[in-house]
Amino acid sequence: ATNEVGQGKFSDCIPHMGQGVVATIPRVPSVTRELEGEPHPKVVGAVVLKWLKPFEDGGCMISRYRICYSLHEDFKEAKEKNHKAGREARINDLKPETEYYFKVAALNAVGQGPYGEVVMVKTLPMPPEKFIPPRQPAAPTVQLLSVDGVERLKVKWTIPESWDNRVGFIYDADKQTHMITHYSVYLQGGYPSADVNEHEELRENVPQVRDFRTRPKNNSNVVTFEGLVPGRYYHCIVKAFSQAGESPWSLPSEVVRASPGRPNDIAEVHVVGTTSTSITVNWPSPSGNGESVQHFYVRCREVRVLRGWEGGSPNHPEHSDPTAGQYEDVNRWWTNVKIPFRREIVGDGDDSAIAEKRSSVLGGDVQIYVLEGLQPASYYQLEAVAENIIGLSDPTVSGEVRTR
Repeated sequence: ATNEVGQGKFSDCIPHMGQGVVATIPRVPSVTRELEGEPHPKVVGAVVLKWLKPFEDGGCMISRYRICYSLHEDFKEAKEKNHKAGREARINDLKPETEYYFKVAALNAVGQGPYGEVVMVKTLPMPPEKFIPPRQPAAPTVQLLSVDGVERLKVKWTIPESWDNRVGFIYDADKQTHMITHYSVYLQGGYPSADVNEHEELRENVPQVRDFRTRPKNNSNVVTFEGLVPGRYYHCIVKAFSQAGESPWSLPSEVVRASPGRPNDIAEVHVVGTTSTSITVNWPSPSGNGESVQHFYVRCREVRVLRGWEGGSPNHPEHSDPTAGQYEDVNRWWTNVKIPFRREIVGDGDDSAIAEKRSSVLGGDVQIYVLEGLQPASYYQLEAVAENIIGLSDPTVSGEVRTR
């Protein structure tokens, strides 16, 4: 204080006792500056970052820095790492020859300041002097699933690669030089064995999923096949790919069989002959879809019948029909006739029985039937259905046929 006499004594200032001390409100630090990054010159999958501290520490000492990095420029699926000391850090366990985006923020007792500028750094590739293709994968495992009555085949396999739970992929100049990137999975199916290849499907570019440490996620090595053909036997094989090449195909998985189903529909009912009172037809037996085709059912539909005939001969005058010589639209189905499956050629002994069962399952044997007791110059239609122990196929109908 000052008066006419002069200036008085200053008040006491004892900081450790809080006398004469006024504290401002602390804030978070400002942005970090001049972030730079480069791949580590001697370590594959490592990056060295350097930066300058913020101009403002917010009134509190900066205690640590937070490094954020991602494979994506928008920092989708970003990872974070806290760095306690200094303004230089090394980030390890990155993928070789891959672009990463980095940004750094300072932290004090109040909290985290804003991130500074973003830099992109591309890690070094694997040493180019050796390229060892992936090892042969172990045989995959297969599981038959049924969802809402639809069967699917689930295929799983493990990665044929050595890795460490802490750092992920292990570079070994004598055993493995490049990480596995993707797979091909090949499905084979048929009857009476999977090697018949009635049904085959190749699934390519199935990715090997890894975490940010390049550790593989074996529970992600799964492919599901749909559209299985009923009654067929299936197995799968797997091949691995990396930038160094491809592995041999794995050994086949165990064989599983899709559930049998109803027979396929008869492809076509062929008319091969007619007389005035009969029609001869044949058809190729369809696939039994895992079970033997045991019977066929054939029935006839009278479409238009010429009146005035009985049993293939003109009516007796005493039973003359006033509509004789005219067509009548009948449109009436006859009762089904049950016909057993027959092979075209039948041998002797057990081999014949095995061949007949296989033939009745696979299909292709021509079946013949003669429909008799028809009217001359009349029009008919025939329907054929195949049967196994699962059920009946859908009917196949011939075109209209005229007797002579």
